[in-house]
Amino acid sequence: QTTNQEMADNQRSESSFDGFVLGAGLPCTGTKSTQEAIEILTGAKLFNSIDVNSDTYFKKNQVAFMNFWKKAFEEGHNTETFANWFQEHKYHGTMSHPGRWLYQDLSKLNPNTKIILTVRDPKLWYESVQATIINDIETRKSSFGK
Repeated sequence: QTTNQEMADNQRSESSFDGFVLGAGLPCTGTKSTQEAIEILTGAKLFNSIDVNSDTYFKKNQVAFMNFWKKAFEEGHNTETFANWFQEHKYHGTMSHPGRWLYQDLSKLNPNTKIILTVRDPKLWYESVQATIINDIETRKSSFGK
């Protein structure tokens, strides 16, 4: 029986998409649904930070993953280092953090890079962030004290 993880890995390895997609929008601006649409249309897999919690590889290698991106922010990475990371993991871009903060550097990885800026009404965005991200942070904080 094929697991969801195996299907995702197969999808990543079989894509003939040669472009690179970068999301430059904030969370709760449609980044996940935009990512899903791109993946359906191209057959390519884009990195999303949510993968860290669900992907078998990232569960086993969270420290290496965090160190890679931490170093990218603190010291910078050259284009080749980023290219190798995305290629190793068979990703054709990212719509999520931490990559969204480095979109200018990452855009150099492929001459066919497309940068997508997702936006949302500020009031609706704030309400969505409060209901999802902030609520999740508050829930996690309160569970640490128990």
